[in-house]
Amino acid sequence: MIKVLIGPKGTGKSKTLISWVAESVENEHGNVVCIVKDDRYNLSISRDARLINASDFDINGAGELYGFLCGLISMNFDVTHIFIDSLTTIMKSSVKDADLVIPYLEKLSEQFNIKFTIMISGEEAEAQDLTKKYIVK
Repeated sequence: MIKVLIGPKGTGKSKTLISWVAESVENEHGNVVCIVKDDRYNLSISRDARLINASDFDINGAGELYGFLCGLISMNFDVTHIFIDSLTTIMKSSVKDADLVIPYLEKLSEQFNIKFTIMISGEEAEAQDLTKKYIVK
């Protein structure tokens, strides 16, 4: 399962992320991972979730993000949900480039039964077809 929450800065995506991570930690029978662009969530995200600061790694584009995710999954087969905040900032790309990572997420989700929740800062109108398919309101 893949969910994409997209909207301009200041529309409450961060509060939603914190809430959804807490809900996943409480309800899922596995490990929850939250990948963020910096350390601003250190005190907000539940300590029961694995918080990863993506700025510690030099991720450039969808292919490198896919490799990063594969490394995470290979080290812990109990991962049930991966949240990625600020996807385009982490990948150093634009909203339209989110479509490049969706096929990788679909593959990993199906192969390893992992849920992905992606947060993107930007306008929904900029999203391409694959990304639009997974947008939640």
